Amino acid sequence: MIRQKFKVWVEDNIESLKNEGISTEFVMANVENIELLAKPFIRIIQESEHCMGQVIVYKSREMDFEVIHKNTEELMLWKYFENIDDDIDFNAALNDYLNTLKKVLNLNKGVILVMGEELFDELF
Repeated sequence: MIRQKFKVWVEDNIESLKNEGISTEFVMANVENIELLAKPFIRIIQESEHCMGQVIVYKSREMDFEVIHKNTEELMLWKYFENIDDDIDFNAALNDYLNTLKKVLNLNKGVILVMGEELFDELF
């Protein structure tokens, strides 16, 4: 079950992400039995200093994620996967997502951003 695999990945990575400044919260549907939904899913919300993101993995093997800048509400990244495989590597699949969450994180720790000057000025 792909949702269970994603849940295990999140649980295995939650502490290391927290150490990188990314908090993670599972968000459950407000129903007694999620399997009765038209599209059963597992969802996480993640937050860094300047961004919020969410990842949703559906029983139908679809997955999407997005990252929004908290101050400007600008959509920084969105991606949709129509049919993910059983052997999906969530580290690879979520690499752009996690890098975007971290992009504007901990500037005072010496992280150098690779983005256009106009976007940087707009965000800060």
